[in-house]
Amino acid sequence: MKFRNKFISKRIGTKTLASLLAFGMALGSPMPAHAFDNDPSKINDSTYFKTPGMATSGAYVVSEINEDSFVYTARDDYYRGTPSVKKVVIKTIGSGSTKQIEFENGGIDYMRVTSAEDLKKYKEESDKYNMYSISEARLNYLQLNPHGPVMSTLSQDARKAIFLALDKDAIVDFAWGSNELAEPANSLITPDQSIYNKDCKGYNFNLEEAKKLAKSSGLEGKELTYIYNSDRANMEAVATVVQQQLAEIGVTVNIESCDTSTFFPRFFASKDKELATTWDLGTNGWDSQRGSNCGQAISYFTNRLCDCGYSDEVSGLAQKAIGTADAKEKQELWNTIQDKALEECWEYPLTYTNFVMVSQKNVTGLDGSSVVPEFIDYLSIHVD
Repeated sequence: MKFRNKFISKRIGTKTLASLLAFGMALGSPMPAHAFDNDPSKINDSTYFKTPGMATSGAYVVSEINEDSFVYTARDDYYRGTPSVKKVVIKTIGSGSTKQIEFENGGIDYMRVTSAEDLKKYKEESDKYNMYSISEARLNYLQLNPHGPVMSTLSQDARKAIFLALDKDAIVDFAWGSNELAEPANSLITPDQSIYNKDCKGYNFNLEEAKKLAKSSGLEGKELTYIYNSDRANMEAVATVVQQQLAEIGVTVNIESCDTSTFFPRFFASKDKELATTWDLGTNGWDSQRGSNCGQAISYFTNRLCDCGYSDEVSGLAQKAIGTADAKEKQELWNTIQDKALEECWEYPLTYTNFVMVSQKNVTGLDGSSVVPEFIDYLSIHVD
């Protein structure tokens, strides 16, 4: 089953947990062959993932699938041990203030915190709540669309003008309000990856140079269409600041809010020329960017997921780096890629985010996994 980003509640035993989950597409996910008669073509139309008993890889099995909830029951034969939490119920509970009311009334055991106001509020009530923070290994970025109705007609100098006009510190301050929630990014690789280069220069805000390039490149006076995913936290605020900052160089930005079901088909539509030409710039995020081999970002540098605009040089270097065994040579290649990708001015690294959670005082262990626990591991979570 496919889900948009929703506020999700999780019931643990007699308690309920809440958080904001992002369910995304998995690339190359293994599927149980027996369930589809060894025929991959049967996966999309199958009801297999809509019924209990589906194959899982973890400490829980799916025991119920209801209209508004999934029920997970702990296995007693999991190789890492039996979870102390015997049942997890994931269900939609609404959005906005609804989740906060439920949490503060004790009906929800934990939730994600995405604003500086809430962060301050719950930190000040440490006698009632626990706070947890884990690096999300996410890069939030601004993409310029090489197929955009206006962007496709402009030069690299025009793209550079856009990026020099952006003040990422102001964006972080307005959209997140605290470096505890998100930090300005300098590279398209996250610090959670061993190949990250902390010395990558990124883009430095330079309004006067941006104005000059906007005028000389023909960008000044243009109208650009900006799309963002309204189901993602903080993205509306980012769009607002970008609109204001680009107005300073004479560029009009028309913002279009999209829910998840309409955003992704447009954002990754380089092979669908009708959709690909409907926007000029947009914001998105790469998640789980951990490890030593670039992760999901490789599909961007090589234009595999969609056409991100990168040259054959960047794409070739990325493919070479993936296949390089020598650690020193690999790092040198990735340092070069991080610089060259930014020189081409297609993707602007905005922020590295933290997954900050607040829980009731009797819920502990949310920081027991280096990967956000609700995405992968409930074993460390306890309810007293």
